[in-house]
Amino acid sequence: MSITAETAKAHAHDPAVLCCRAEAGITIEPANLEDPAIFDDLVDSGLLNLDGCLTIEEVLGAKLTKTCDSLCPLTNDVLDGVKAPTTPAEEKAEEEAPAEEEKTETRSLTFEGRCWKFGDDIDTDIIIPTQHLNYETMDEIKTHAFEPLRPDLAAKLREGDLIVAGSNFGCGSSREQAAEVLVANGVHCVIAKSFARIFFRNAINNGILLLECQDLADHVKEGDIIQVDLDNQKITADGKTYAIPAIPENLYHIIMDGGLVKSIMKKVEKGLL
Repeated sequence: MSITAETAKAHAHDPAVLCCRAEAGITIEPANLEDPAIFDDLVDSGLLNLDGCLTIEEVLGAKLTKTCDSLCPLTNDVLDGVKAPTTPAEEKAEEEAPAEEEKTETRSLTFEGRCWKFGDDIDTDIIIPTQHLNYETMDEIKTHAFEPLRPDLAAKLREGDLIVAGSNFGCGSSREQAAEVLVANGVHCVIAKSFARIFFRNAINNGILLLECQDLADHVKEGDIIQVDLDNQKITADGKTYAIPAIPENLYHIIMDGGLVKSIMKKVEKGLL
């Protein structure tokens, strides 16, 4: 997801990473850059290496000297006209107080929901088929969720249900409606062995909690009640406990706020941006 000029200013000293493929010769603008809010999780999962990466303020206005793919960290060897960095001391001082304020809002989070179970490689065409994206409202679209695989499921989904799946959940196209339709059907948490990268980004931006757990899908049964305890990093189902990784604090706040846009608006209202 590309950033705006305002976001680029607010994150001037964060790493600069391309959000999509860019051709040699372009001048780097905010629209070319990925949102730094997702970097921590990508680094932890090994999908992103920020060693030698320049900051956003350093790369804006520079010319790309070679064609680069999406999620490519911008370094000196692919840019011409890099700016000298400014001293971020004053900005850091201003940001530390809001950061403490946000931490005080972090609350204990334990919840449970009914499980709907899927296998590997559930792609976005299964989550919501293309032919149903032209309807005027999400209320119309959501009735066709998972239709190719389970045409009766959308009518059974209710608020608070969880999805448990195998590997590569959300693969396929980059359509954001695949995440939106889950939220519209009351699904705010998906637990899988792994997630497709673009779906992961879209889901977080829509406030969906994504948890990776290698063993749960092999043992849980559809209809089981699953309890998620983020504070203690565990999932409980059918009397068994499964470990889950900690949620990076920046992603936690985005999810708790209901998605990236709502999170940014909340910070703007508080005068934090």
